[in-house]
Amino acid sequence: MPCVEMPISPKEAAEMCGVGLGSIYAAIAEGSLKARHKRGQSSRWWILRSDLEAWASGGMFEEEQP
Repeated sequence: MPCVEMPISPKEAAEMCGVGLGSIYAAIAEGSLKARHKRGQSSRWWILRSDLEAWASGGMFEEEQP
């Protein structure tokens, strides 16, 4: 039986990363954090933990410019 990755809400993602909910929605809007809609729920975003981990490890924070 294949393992299915359960999605989390943007609120849960924000709590896991220690950032504000606005940061999660901004990352979704700019395309740096992958998010999906569940079938029939076009107003709610869902994020796979693997996508959240990739975002958090690969560019969650902007680098300071000198």
